[in-house]
Amino acid sequence: MSINWVYEYREVTDEDIATFNKHKDQINEKFREKFPSIPEDFELKPMRYRCAPACGKIEDFQVALPDNKFIRLQLTLGGYQRYTPDGQPIKETTSVYVFDDLLSSLDE
Repeated sequence: MSINWVYEYREVTDEDIATFNKHKDQINEKFREKFPSIPEDFELKPMRYRCAPACGKIEDFQVALPDNKFIRLQLTLGGYQRYTPDGQPIKETTSVYVFDDLLSSLDE
């Protein structure tokens, strides 16, 4: 194990897949915006996962595409608790970011 183990991808677990599936509609929407040429019926499948330490939660997935290509996508969930002007906590939402580059392997 290297010193940067926390930043290295690993195989997905059932828990990682559950997280991915929880946000699947949002992931699909962002993915289709960025890669409209991928067939609509193609099922996105997470292959590898990492979670970097941060003040919130940053989860990265490597996802398989057709033709042995892969993409990276990131789920982020806030850091500091925010409040409305009257002091009520604001419910945090998860943001999805799909990276622009297509990868030829999971090792890129």
